[in-house]
Amino acid sequence: MPIAYAMLLSGSRYLTKLLSKQLHQMYLQRRFRKMKKLLVLIVCLFLGACAVAEGNGPVAQPEESIAPAFISGGWMTREDATLSEEDLACFEKGMSGLVGVSYEPLLCLATQVVAGTNTCYLCRATVVYPNAVPYYALVYLYQNLEGEVSVLDIQQLEIGVH
Repeated sequence: MPIAYAMLLSGSRYLTKLLSKQLHQMYLQRRFRKMKKLLVLIVCLFLGACAVAEGNGPVAQPEESIAPAFISGGWMTREDATLSEEDLACFEKGMSGLVGVSYEPLLCLATQVVAGTNTCYLCRATVVYPNAVPYYALVYLYQNLEGEVSVLDIQQLEIGVH
């Protein structure tokens, strides 16, 4: 037998051994992955069963909220947007020095509690000159803790009154 052929045979045995080891490792890795998936599935089923069993007990009644009806700094819409005497007095006080446009308050939309109170009014506005076309506007007023009222902002809405 020539030496090269003998080396080839011994090399092929080595390759066969090496390939069989690699194949065996791949087989074990696949099997381990399957076992891992099975283990995760079993844990999920166990946790699901615990959650269902826990839910079958008496249901705890939620406590009534003792939170205030407003959030400091957040705008709160009003359930009844009609104008009260307080709203009208605040509006008149805040708009008393304004000239050139007449604002008629229609609704008090929202309030915001700050160091005082911000209030948003929906108004019908009319520029004070003959045959002026009225429009709607949002008027924002601020009333401080001493009761003084000032205009924060007036935003004209893009809808017309015809």
